Amino acid sequence: GIFEFLSPGYLKSGLKPSEISKTVGEYITDRRIKKAKTLLAGGYSVCETAAAVGICNLGYFSRLFKKQTQMTPAAYKKLCKK
Repeated sequence: GIFEFLSPGYLKSGLKPSEISKTVGEYITDRRIKKAKTLLAGGYSVCETAAAVGICNLGYFSRLFKKQTQMTPAAYKKLCKK
């Protein structure tokens, strides 16, 4: 993938101090969930959102989203509609 030729030090060089303590995987997950929240609030379906952030397994996306936000993607989408 794109990251196989980049060292962790190089990847962390452009990050904020609060992001440096995260692993590259944690950083990518945080970015995906942040983007997913924006897409869900913007009217994308849960399936479209998962695909847009690069996660093809809907069950995995839902578990990951819930782990990060303490709510399911569908519940977050519903909350944003109010």
